[in-house]
Amino acid sequence: MGCTSTNLSEIKAFLKNQTWQDIMNVSSTQFVTTKGPPNYLGWGPRNDHDFFDGKTVEQLIREAPPKPLVAGLMSLEGAGFIGLSGKSAAVQAAYSAENVTATIRNIYAPQSVVGPEYEAIQNDIINYFLHFNAPPNPDSSFYIRRHAELQSDLMFNQQVLYETDLKVLRGWPVYFYVWDHLSAPVQATLPAAKGGWHTAEIYYVLDQLIRAGDVLGPDEIKIQNYYADIFAQFAYTGNPRTPENHFPQYNLITRRSLWIDPTLSIRWQWISERRFFWAQHVNKFNFNILRGRTRSEIINGSPMDN
Repeated sequence: MGCTSTNLSEIKAFLKNQTWQDIMNVSSTQFVTTKGPPNYLGWGPRNDHDFFDGKTVEQLIREAPPKPLVAGLMSLEGAGFIGLSGKSAAVQAAYSAENVTATIRNIYAPQSVVGPEYEAIQNDIINYFLHFNAPPNPDSSFYIRRHAELQSDLMFNQQVLYETDLKVLRGWPVYFYVWDHLSAPVQATLPAAKGGWHTAEIYYVLDQLIRAGDVLGPDEIKIQNYYADIFAQFAYTGNPRTPENHFPQYNLITRRSLWIDPTLSIRWQWISERRFFWAQHVNKFNFNILRGRTRSEIINGSPMDN
């Protein structure tokens, strides 16, 4: 757009003088292809102190009037982001602890991002995701699954569930679902990562094909109808429950959620062990890897916010 500065304050001042139409025109046709810079995260903007007066998400939830909410996650959100979908069987079969470890050390928690605690943060994550409850002889499927779970937690799960709990504490009527289905042709591109992947629902609700080979067969049509009924009922009554789906209200004791598969089910305490790990992890360190900030920066902001 013509800005040559690398100073964050100058870049912000420049952007504020552009029209939204010009910004949309550029952002719709160009994308960052080299994602090496440690502060780059596609689809992950940094909300500075100009956004909601610099209030934290905790403050915003405390101040917001409670309202009925349907929220949900895919059961394995991050599977499509670990770079293995569609790779050859040989590549997938060779996937190992070394691959996951390198990603943790170089991408998720490098020193340039997390600061002086980087080795301890890396080791804590590695010990849990690669060694906790591991089978005697882990194979590639184990490491693919664990990597997908880690990616899911960092990008989506843990903060979504944390904010959902905060809303329940403030008296919001919350209904939480977990989408577990993936069509067979898409699942076959990475069999070890069984479950619903990020954006899997888009083809069902918007008729937009996201992944080549996806289908709308009989099972998918059933799920499409479930999903449409949930939101139609919610829009009409404020409660998504129907005689067919038995959608429970979410609470902090059972944490019951509706699992969306061709056969609907209700499950309790989804990924509770991982939630316990992350709660302990963020209390050990000054840098919160789930928030991308230190404890002080979460409350007071960081130099990047100015």
